[in-house]
Amino acid sequence: MSATAVDPTQTTAKRQFDYLPLGLFGSVMELTGLSVAWRLAQARYGVPASAADGVAVAAAAAFILVTFGYLLKLARSPHAVLAEFAHPIAGNLFSTILVRLQECHPDSMTASDWRWRA
Repeated sequence: MSATAVDPTQTTAKRQFDYLPLGLFGSVMELTGLSVAWRLAQARYGVPASAADGVAVAAAAAFILVTFGYLLKLARSPHAVLAEFAHPIAGNLFSTILVRLQECHPDSMTASDWRWRA
């Protein structure tokens, strides 16, 4: 009998990306909302702008990291992404990526107003 040798580190790395949830993009949206809240606190209470800027930088870094991780998941485990897309609940979370991209746009409110009026 000949047994095929399987590299356990390679299969473990592939399986790790199977569990990267799409819902992490929602947490990035929450960081963006926290940045907006600090920006409003700066306008209303005179809180230093550095707090809002720091949270905004953290939100942008988190978005880049989560996007990179999810692209790795797509490359290494496309079956897991397809299963997540076909799931009746988790499939709806794909829209959080687009919502987050809209939050990055400096004129997101005017752009969304234009789409609603069209």
